[in-house]
Amino acid sequence: MERGYTHHSMEQALPILRAGILLATATFALFGLTDLASDVGGVVSTRFRYMVACPIMLCFLAMTYPGPARRHVQALTSAFALVAGGLVAVAVLLLDGETSFKIAQGNATPNFMLATAFLALLPLATLNVLCIGLVFQALHAVVLIRSDAFDFQHVAISLGFVNSTFVIACCATFWRERLMRIAFAEKQVVMRERETTQAQLLSFMSLETISRVTDPSKSVADVFGEVTVLFCDLIGFTQLAERLAPKHLVELLTAIFSRLDELAAEFGVEKVKTIGDAYMAVTGATDHPANRRDRNPAEDMADFALSVQREAAHFSTEFGYPIRFRMGMHTGSLIGGIIGKNKRSYDYWGRTVNVASRLEATAAEGCIQVSEATFYRLHRTYRLEPRGEINLKGIGATQAYTLIERLEPGTVPADG
Repeated sequence: MERGYTHHSMEQALPILRAGILLATATFALFGLTDLASDVGGVVSTRFRYMVACPIMLCFLAMTYPGPARRHVQALTSAFALVAGGLVAVAVLLLDGETSFKIAQGNATPNFMLATAFLALLPLATLNVLCIGLVFQALHAVVLIRSDAFDFQHVAISLGFVNSTFVIACCATFWRERLMRIAFAEKQVVMRERETTQAQLLSFMSLETISRVTDPSKSVADVFGEVTVLFCDLIGFTQLAERLAPKHLVELLTAIFSRLDELAAEFGVEKVKTIGDAYMAVTGATDHPANRRDRNPAEDMADFALSVQREAAHFSTEFGYPIRFRMGMHTGSLIGGIIGKNKRSYDYWGRTVNVASRLEATAAEGCIQVSEATFYRLHRTYRLEPRGEINLKGIGATQAYTLIERLEPGTVPADG
């Protein structure tokens, strides 16, 4: 967090430093005109301001643009502040030596008060302002000591003015830095929450879909030529709900569906939603890093379904309840999109979804029932057993198969 704040503050500090250098240069130039208006001209001090002080400050301005200097903004700003304070001291001594506007008349104190107040405008850390301000105090004291016209009372009053300005500058810098740190910390929290929200959105819609959701001018409707849809149902959930307390039931479903989410991520399967105790997933609708180009979406879904089937035994042992799944798979075209304004989510529709849902409803307990379209995409690498023709509600007579296992490499598949 500290490294992040330091990098952020350096990026924010550069424009402020450049503006501060330009302001200091303009201030020195204007005081040069004031020197000329003094009793005997102040020619030497004026030449010093225009020919030495201003060029040095402009050199600092040029140093803010190269890459190495940009990475050390605090050091560059501190060096500029120290050099500027030294230039103020020299200008005061030169003006005092050649004019009647003596230190005794208050020439040094206003200059150092202005220089100390200027520290609060620079993008310096509080500790740096404290150290540089102490250097300014010392320079001011040295300038006062050179004047024989000052007595103790005048010195104390002058030091008090500069010291008060120094305290105000330190307090202003401290509160500015504190507010910047608070703002940075709050921004990090917002960014983390935004990343979490985006990760949750990505769990059921793609980046392209998210961008269209946030753009009212774009409709969210997609057509997919070939995808595989799976419905997975927890058998005996109604009886289980009657035996378990609501809290335990929710914990059980959370544990089961969380494990299914992990398997989905492993095999490149997109979880669409859960409907009560049913789990809907799809492959082929979105690009996923787990998908290999030499595989088709049906194979990814088949591996996922077989893994879920194996996990049922682990769930039964872990929870002490007989956990079994019934699954249905179908491959075909699909429509995806978002409907409504409240509680919006990306969903899929079409005959493929209906067939997969009906296959799950008519599957035997603990079995994975697939359609003929899915069978032809799997029969070369998986063992499937024909179930014959079954009648699906709203669909009609459909040839169905049961997915048994993945074949070992080199195994000759059955014709089915």
